Formats: sequence, structure tokens, C-alpha cells
Amino acid sequence: MTSVMDDIIGWTAFLVTGACVPWSGFTAQVNVSLKRPIAVGSYLKVVGRISKWEGRKVTIQAELLCGDEKDGTGAVHCTADGLVILKRDTGTDARSR
Repeated sequence: MTSVMDDIIGWTAFLVTGACVPWSGFTAQVNVSLKRPIAVGSYLKVVGRISKWEGRKVTIQAELLCGDEKDGTGAVHCTADGLVILKRDTGTDARSR
């Protein structure tokens, strides 16, 4: 689950400029909280949200949900917070949100 959270944190940060720019930064920190086991054969949903953007630093929150629930909400199996540092040449040095 930790590897999946690292991937979603990185790929979500690559979208911060509005266009997906792969490998435009690197993960500096990942904090993962494992909540419950996942049954074999489960359908999963991974959600990443940009929570803060300051210059080259992008903070991401992510969740791993079970997609088997009929109401679409899904049980939370894992949460993560991560920090991605964008490369200097991505054109985001002066931007802050």
C-alpha cells in the first residue's frame, strides 16, 4: 500500500500546473497510515488531492478506498500525506497557492 501511496502522491503533484508533466519533481516525504487489510479480489479506488502549493513545494493528501461498497463511498484502507519538490525548470518557482 505504501508504494501505491507514493505513486499517487507523485502523479498528483505532477498535475499541479494544470498539465500532467511526468517526472517534473521528486517525493521528499511520505507519511502512510495503514488502517485495515484489503481482501484479495477487492476493487480499489485511489484518491489524491493537492492540499497546499508554495513555490516548488506541493503537499498532497491521498486515500486508498475499497470500491466494493454499493453507496460508492468505500472503506478507507490507507491514508497518506506527502511532500513533492518540483524541479526548478517546471516554471512554478514564482507561483504559490
